[in-house]
Amino acid sequence: MNITIVWATVFTVTAALVAVESQAAQVSFSSLQLAGTGCSRAAAVVKGEGTTSLNIDFTKYDAADSSSHAASGMKRTSCNLIAPVKVVPGFRLSSVTATWQGYAQGETEFLRESFTAGQRGKPKKSLPTGNYTRRDYFTVQSGCAGETVPLRINSSVRAKSKNSHIKMEKLRLNLHWKKCH
Repeated sequence: MNITIVWATVFTVTAALVAVESQAAQVSFSSLQLAGTGCSRAAAVVKGEGTTSLNIDFTKYDAADSSSHAASGMKRTSCNLIAPVKVVPGFRLSSVTATWQGYAQGETEFLRESFTAGQRGKPKKSLPTGNYTRRDYFTVQSGCAGETVPLRINSSVRAKSKNSHIKMEKLRLNLHWKKCH
């Protein structure tokens, strides 16, 4: 095989991989802001800023009745986050997937709402038991000129009866985007 053909093949494959990696970086999470009784920045481990997938591990996002059995010390806690999404010109944000994981026993409640600035989302309510996973999909529209989209998620967990406990362990956010035509 001719060395020129080998180098041309290597160059083509490398250029294709760089193009895919470069497209993946066209939409990404910026610096995350956390607030609420269950998820201060000190009570969460955040990984993935600057990428299309954000992972948050919670240490005190829980609720129990009796509240002394909760790391938070409360019967209801909340977590409100702002996750700015950077979209460069030529690309558009189309949707977000939020995957929540935790554990619940007894009578519990998990509420959440996802939206962007100027809009309200549809509130979702779950009554989880045992190990649970909840997956939410929501549409987010951005233009093609490049912008930062302020993604917001408000959530809360509540222990509704004696000897109930609910713990939110993880939240994973994944961005879905398209190239503009």
